[in-house]
Amino acid sequence: MSTTPVTHPPMLDQYGVRWGVAGGTLFVGAAACTAVPLAGWSGVLTLLALTAAWSRVLPRSWAVSLAVSGWAFATGFAVHHAGRLTFAGEDLLRLALFVAVAALTAGPPGAQWRA
Repeated sequence: MSTTPVTHPPMLDQYGVRWGVAGGTLFVGAAACTAVPLAGWSGVLTLLALTAAWSRVLPRSWAVSLAVSGWAFATGFAVHHAGRLTFAGEDLLRLALFVAVAALTAGPPGAQWRA
């Protein structure tokens, strides 16, 4: 029997965990935008900043999927009410903005967590 200890990477080194924590942060941010209230572009920019910050520690594909979540929270709670999503022209431009910012701020393919 081996006495070598088994080491596991820290949880935050896994992209799925980071993505989940980032999604939870967006959820809390959307709740704060509703409670404060930060409606319109103030709320959108708040959620966009959270998306960009978390994209730094995610590879591009994960960051873009987080951007879609950020857009959904921004459109559903900062722009419209009660989580209503629409696909009007302005909403699609907002989606393009979230995706572009996340793609540009995404970390490298092997993005590492630095605490």
